[in-house]
Parts: sequence; structure tokens; C-alpha cells
Amino acid sequence: MTVHDMTIRDLVRTLAGILEEQAIAVRKLAKDLRGERENFLSVRGGGLEALHSRLEERAAESLDLEARRRECVVELCRRLGIGLSNPRVSLLAAALETGLARPLSRAARRAKEAAEELEVELRVGRDLLEWSASCQEGLVRSLTGEYAEVGYGPDGRKTRNGTSLLDARV
Repeated sequence: MTVHDMTIRDLVRTLAGILEEQAIAVRKLAKDLRGERENFLSVRGGGLEALHSRLEERAAESLDLEARRRECVVELCRRLGIGLSNPRVSLLAAALETGLARPLSRAARRAKEAAEELEVELRVGRDLLEWSASCQEGLVRSLTGEYAEVGYGPDGRKTRNGTSLLDARV
């Protein structure tokens, strides 16, 4: 059954279910990223491949859920007469009866909380990568005797003038 064939009640239930699945998938992704970060120094080659494979699977699952969520939101907005310029669950919930709005709002809140947890893990990972790049640059410079100041941004690119001895991009 496609979203076009569903009743509004079924669409809302489907959307709430997708949001719950997204919360679970995002929390698993955050857990895997945390595990990769915590075990990075002790992982051997084959272990890294398995970690990255698992992260790719989690990311693919999240993208699939996001496409399904978007499809439900667009259809609900169309049926409820809500503009598509900035569709949000809060707008949908306001247009629905309380019995449908409450579970949808709860699921959206859980998905948002999971996304915030993932954002924290991503920020920690970026900061650690930046710190590692800076340390490695300092080590190489001390070994070579070149001491120009070079800093790195979250994407691994230089942020200060100077010639880097390392390519720290991930």
C-alpha cells in the first residue's frame, strides 16, 4: 500500500512508526560511532573494515527511513492543506485531533533527542580528529625541525597560514 492509498489515521501511525524507527537507528549509529572512537587505537585492519561496514549499513538505513518519513510528511501536508515550504511535525500535530497528534509528537520528540545525541558524538569525533591532526603535525615538525604554526579546522583543512607537513583531511 502506498501513502496515497492510506487514510490520514494510517499515515499518522506510519509516520509515528517511522520516527520511532529513526530514533532507534540514529541511537545505534551514535553508539557505533562512540564505539569506533573509543576503540580506534586498539582495532586492527579487519576490525576497522567491519566497523566501517556497519556504519555504512546504519547510514543507509537512516537514509531509507528519512525518504519514507519525507514521503509521509508530504502526503499529510497535502491532505491537511499545510504548505510544503517548511513542513514540521508540530504543524501536522496542530492540524490533527489530539488522539492522533499526541503519539506523533512523542515519536518526533524521541527522534529529535536521538539526533541531538548523534550530534554530540559527531562533535566529539570532529574535535578529537582536529586535536589528533594538530598533535601529529607538531610531532612531525619537531622531528623535522620546522616550527611554523599551522592549525586545522573540523574538516582537516588548515585554518592558519603555513605549510602543513601532513594531509589531515578525513
